[in-house]
Amino acid sequence: MTDDLWRSPVASRCGIGRRSRRSFRERHLTAPLTMPAMASQIEIYQDMSALSARMVEAARANDWERLIRLEKSVVALRRSLAEDDDNARLSRREAEIKHALIQRILDDDAEIRRHTEPWMEQVRQFLGGNASRKRVESAYGASS
Repeated sequence: MTDDLWRSPVASRCGIGRRSRRSFRERHLTAPLTMPAMASQIEIYQDMSALSARMVEAARANDWERLIRLEKSVVALRRSLAEDDDNARLSRREAEIKHALIQRILDDDAEIRRHTEPWMEQVRQFLGGNASRKRVESAYGASS
């Protein structure tokens, strides 16, 4: 399956891609901090929205590894926005588009949480059960 997003101008300027040979630090910590000069806020929000839609698909499919990879890409884009999120430069139309994109991202986040929270609860119960079992075994000795 080909992800067109990985070929988007913003993603490539942020160093986000499947086949990047750069280290994690170079891709996610260094590159995004220098990127905003060429990409507009709207382009970045559009890429974030596209990624969040893919995150919803991954969450629905219980594809946690893909979800984590996509979330890391969103974080890189979010960092690039932190440097250049000046609403004063946006036209009224751009501000409306930005608002709509942010709302879509928030809606996707709610959908992702709807799928991940039950799984996280199972993990918590499993880990909690193991911790309780280990405490009992420690206190009374493990049965052989």
